[in-house]
Amino acid sequence: MLTLDRGFSLFRSCVDVTNHEGRHLGYFKSKVFSFGGGLDVYSTTDELIAEVSGDWKGWNFSFRNKAGMELGIVAKKWAGLAKELFTSADNYALVLHDTFEGDASLLLSAALAIDIIYKERQ
Repeated sequence: MLTLDRGFSLFRSCVDVTNHEGRHLGYFKSKVFSFGGGLDVYSTTDELIAEVSGDWKGWNFSFRNKAGMELGIVAKKWAGLAKELFTSADNYALVLHDTFEGDASLLLSAALAIDIIYKERQ
C-alpha cells in the first residue's frame, strides 16, 4: 500500500513516501540532534507539516502537528527476550487520537520510517 524509499545520506536520513498508485505523499527527514530520535514530516510541497519525536529510550514516539498538538503515537512493543536478542524484527503499535483528521498514511509511514532510520543498522 505504501512505498518508503531511503536514499543515501551522511548526516540526515531522508525517507520518501509514495502510495500504491505512485503518488508522492511526502517525506521524513531525521533530526540532526535528537536524544530519543526524531523526524520532521514534510508535505509534497516541501512544507514542514509535523514532527515525530521520541522519548529518551527511543521506544515511544509522538506525532505532533505544527501547533504542537499530539495527533498520535507510535510505540515499540516488547517481543520477548529471545526475539529481541536474536532477530532484528520489531513490533510497533500505532494509535491515532480522535482529533486526527486527514490521511493516516503519513502516520503509518512514520512507524516504518522510525524503524528504517533508527532501528535497522544497514
